[in-house]
Amino acid sequence: MRNIASFLTPPISLGTGDPNEGLPGTGKSGPRGIESVIEYNGLYMNIRNWVDTYLVTNIGGLDDADVRDNRDVNPGYHGETAYPSYYSGRSIVLTGKIYSKTIFKMRDMQQGLRQAFAQLDDELPLIFRANDPELDMMIYAKKSQSIQMADEQRTANHFERPFQIMLRAGNPRFLSVAKEFSNRMFTAATYDSIALTILNDGNFQAQPEIQLYGPMSAVQIINETNGDRIALTAPIPSGERWNIMIADRRMYRESDKANRFQYLDVNSDWLELEPGKNQIHFIASGMTSGTSQIIVYHHHTIM
Repeated sequence: MRNIASFLTPPISLGTGDPNEGLPGTGKSGPRGIESVIEYNGLYMNIRNWVDTYLVTNIGGLDDADVRDNRDVNPGYHGETAYPSYYSGRSIVLTGKIYSKTIFKMRDMQQGLRQAFAQLDDELPLIFRANDPELDMMIYAKKSQSIQMADEQRTANHFERPFQIMLRAGNPRFLSVAKEFSNRMFTAATYDSIALTILNDGNFQAQPEIQLYGPMSAVQIINETNGDRIALTAPIPSGERWNIMIADRRMYRESDKANRFQYLDVNSDWLELEPGKNQIHFIASGMTSGTSQIIVYHHHTIM
């Protein structure tokens, strides 16, 4: 697995200043904001060396996601009992202006903006491009309200149109655009040890994609860092690949996409990767050297 520059440093380091000078900063924290080139469905915004361009002047929703806070009042006495809280989705609002030299190009750009955000079925990656491709971040979102774009003209020698786009992300995580890869090819019929050490260079739990290549049986995958565990109740035949998609809560056979969820042990977790290093313990038997393997893909994850 390749290692990239870390987003994760101790909070005391990130949040502390110096009494004698202004600190330059790491240049690695994310996600970036209005200083970024922003990409969505083939449309690029904030390219400042274009004469005709979209400039985003304000972004709402990068600060934090919505929180579901659950608690009950204590009947008959003071206070309340707090239960585990969870993040909900994230609302993102892009506010800016279209700049153009001619009215015809302005109309083209208005139509291009509407076209990029027209589809309502699937969440697409909203990408914030940094000065280093390894630091690019994205979040999957789609339009949640109609685009606001008043047809007004207040300039004499060029054309401007203000716009506001409201997006909603069901999964509030920001992900590295670069997908990280870790694998172990097995050379013996049985295995019971740490198979992978995976680095999540973010500040929140990552949701990996796990691929298991048969033959193998009595499979267990344990993240020793947080105790998350996956166990299968059926063997994976030779020549088959089973995919476990943590974010989608799915397990299926790759060849025909047939569901294999019924073979997931009921006590299994949807295994996540903690910030920092994760020791992945793999247990299986009935394997074939050079054929049986585990592959894990993940994105560095920021909340």
